[in-house]
Amino acid sequence: MSLENQQTRKRLAELARRRVITRKELAETFHRDGASLDALVRGLRRKGLITPVRRGVYAVVPLESNPDTFRPDPVLVVHAALGSEHVFSHYTALQLHGAEHFPHRTVHVTKAGARSRKLKVGLVTVHVHGTDSTNWSLFTTNVRRGRHTLQVTTPERTILDLVGLPPKQQDYREVVDAFLDLRPKLSMPDLLAEAMAFGNKTTLARLGHLLLHHGASGAGDVFEGKMGEFITLHSPTYFGTSPNRQGNRLDKDFNVIYPEEA
Repeated sequence: MSLENQQTRKRLAELARRRVITRKELAETFHRDGASLDALVRGLRRKGLITPVRRGVYAVVPLESNPDTFRPDPVLVVHAALGSEHVFSHYTALQLHGAEHFPHRTVHVTKAGARSRKLKVGLVTVHVHGTDSTNWSLFTTNVRRGRHTLQVTTPERTILDLVGLPPKQQDYREVVDAFLDLRPKLSMPDLLAEAMAFGNKTTLARLGHLLLHHGASGAGDVFEGKMGEFITLHSPTYFGTSPNRQGNRLDKDFNVIYPEEA
């Protein structure tokens, strides 16, 4: 095998490990630019080695897969397309922290100073959440996915984000299960400190309810000592339910209305 072919095979192997790659990364990997790079991209697409997911972003097709039916990892697609200013959050952060059984197809990201909206990245629906949090980096951590390092909200911030969602975007049982799944990874002092510093009244009341009903045994003295700082709302807040739903129950400690659990 010639040296040139050996180098090509090595670069293709590197390409396969990345799973999703940008045009810029292709140029760097194969040392091409301009018309030469265009020809390379056409050739890789023709051979079924890559498939476009957005302009300038390509998924690497495994050798055993059909390029016409292959669907790339949506998280890596969004990571390549939107960049590191968008932090994976909410249900996507939950999955990246190990709770893979939550079947949310929409990818959730948060960006400081952005407005909340939905957009499409190729075939992937992305929910962008805005935040005005200062010191945003304090609430993020790095998670590896394949050969990529992703910025993800911390377990504590992830729980606060899920608790703070509007009721129509919540499923009460999912939020409870998310809390129980992440409980081994949570720092209770950090969770309470972040809630007190940045949570609004509704989030504090819902979090108080969540901890009292599902987490007090693990929270211990830290939670008991902070109980007086949680908000008891004058008007009730709905936690993962609608006003007219049969089976709603009232938590008088925090004035939180939540669905009856089977």
